[in-house]
Amino acid sequence: MKSSNGEEQDSFDIPSPGPVEASGDQKAESEAAALAFDLPLADRRTAQRLAALGNKEKLDGTINKVLRAFIWTACCLAIVSFCVLFWHLLAPESLLFLSDKRQVDLRDFLFSGAFGAGLAALWRSQSQRDADEN
Repeated sequence: MKSSNGEEQDSFDIPSPGPVEASGDQKAESEAAALAFDLPLADRRTAQRLAALGNKEKLDGTINKVLRAFIWTACCLAIVSFCVLFWHLLAPESLLFLSDKRQVDLRDFLFSGAFGAGLAALWRSQSQRDADEN
């Protein structure tokens, strides 16, 4: 047997199966899905169903991005709020910018269970969504 460079070869290597690469071409992916499920390609109903699947994937991707941005924003705000609270614990009286009532409100908000539970629930839902995508 001859190899691709013209040399004689006694054996050949079978490539190991790897992950399938997505083409990124929506029409090609729709046709492949229709063929995989033995659906008629010329049928208008099949085309509508496949288009609806593509739209649902786009919407899920957008929702995923919005949730991710919200989680990062909430985490950054929490970190900044903790820094402000610690600044008010450590800084001299002349450098404080929050009133006593605002400090108490911030402390109550940060150390309440609702804030932590809300962030944890968002984090879990995002993690579950990421796991479902993989």
